[in-house]
Amino acid sequence: MCHSVMSNLSSYAQMYVSRSNLYMDDQQSVSIVPFSSQPITLSSVLGKHRASTSKQVVNMNSNNCPNQTNEQQLYETLLQVENEKQAIKQWEKSWRAKSHLEQQKLTSSNSMKELFIHLTDDKQPWKPLLLKNILKTTQISSNICPNLINVVLEHNEWSLLFVCVKHLHDITEVEIVTCLSVLLRNEIDMESLQEEILNEILNLPYTEDVMRDNLRRLTFTKVVNLLKMLERRLKELSLPITNLITFNQVASWIGLLLDTHSTEIITTPEIWYLLTELQATILMQAELFSELKKINAIFTQYRQSSFPIKNPNNFEYCIQRMVL
Repeated sequence: MCHSVMSNLSSYAQMYVSRSNLYMDDQQSVSIVPFSSQPITLSSVLGKHRASTSKQVVNMNSNNCPNQTNEQQLYETLLQVENEKQAIKQWEKSWRAKSHLEQQKLTSSNSMKELFIHLTDDKQPWKPLLLKNILKTTQISSNICPNLINVVLEHNEWSLLFVCVKHLHDITEVEIVTCLSVLLRNEIDMESLQEEILNEILNLPYTEDVMRDNLRRLTFTKVVNLLKMLERRLKELSLPITNLITFNQVASWIGLLLDTHSTEIITTPEIWYLLTELQATILMQAELFSELKKINAIFTQYRQSSFPIKNPNNFEYCIQRMVL
């Protein structure tokens, strides 16, 4: 499918990438082709291999295809409006007026990339609220704004960083580790919003080999702080708190940190106590999950016995003994 579509494109066609779709625009039609990178690990398969089925090629005529002129006009309008609130109104009005396909094309266009370059330029007025509104469309890829997270970190805009890690697609392993490095610089104390940011970061998909290489950039002090936070989150998994990362995610991050900094950990007796605490917490959680599986089996057995197939003979009955 991909070969046949590309072979029919003219020499002036443009290609855009957004999430797991490749958009090819020859100014007369837009073709959508799903693609995925070759996964290296299970985590990359689960997190990054979203599109496994073919999608229908969509052709648009000149009446419903948002051309480059309209995108450029929106870009120029947003640049001319100095007041951030007015710029937000202009953005929201333009966004609501577009169809879903038009929105997808806009968010992967050169005009959108130029807009992010302008909004993240330190010589231009800083407009974090406008950036939030654009990111909340949930259709922006980090490929369109590769410098955004670094600029947000420089401004210490924690609320905007939260929106970035929650809604931005295809965040790279380099960006993930950069965020972790900044969040972990103030020892173990974090504000509630920073805690939420950390949870979102730990939820992001990654390729283990690439993440392992980047985690080596973290200082040993920050690695120890992150291990302490992960140990605390392991304990919280048994509490009735929502929006926490899963046991497997926490365990995967602990394994990555121990793997990338094993030499420093082994040669630093001062933090061996942390390994003991981690092991105790993991054993406690493993035992808890084992008991929960047993309880779940009992509940399943109870439900099956409580809703038997109706028998016309009302005098028949049975006695079951269940041990918890």
